[in-house]
Amino acid sequence: MIELSDIENIGEPVILNIYDMHKINNCLWKIGLGIYHSGVEIYGKEYSYNSNNGIFYIKPKSIKGQLRTQILLGKTFKSQIEIEEILNILKEEFTPEKYNNKSNNSNYFSNKFVGKILNKNIPKYLLRNPYFGSLCCIIPPEFDYENEKILG
Repeated sequence: MIELSDIENIGEPVILNIYDMHKINNCLWKIGLGIYHSGVEIYGKEYSYNSNNGIFYIKPKSIKGQLRTQILLGKTFKSQIEIEEILNILKEEFTPEKYNNKSNNSNYFSNKFVGKILNKNIPKYLLRNPYFGSLCCIIPPEFDYENEKILG
């Protein structure tokens, strides 16, 4: 007989890691604003997007910067191979040359990736803030990626 607890353990967790990109987030977080970077953690890798490499992966939570929060978005039944196939399709849309702080950044990548995995969106505040962030933020030098692996 299958127990309810067994069913809850089926599937691969999909976690959204949200990082502060500026100290001002300590104040802005409370009112639903801020300047954030995001990555999607699945199968032991965190996938994200930047202007240097396009889509890349790192060890989860290894970005040098303040991890603001993690959100368990759900579980997927897609295999690791299916995840790689999705990423290969997204590579065409998320190239280094197409990166834009306002309209094609890590949060837009995370939203598109999660949409293809779970058929849902990431929190709206991550998508409404890029314009605000582009007006007042330069990514601090300490906000760096350790051991990033370029897909491709």
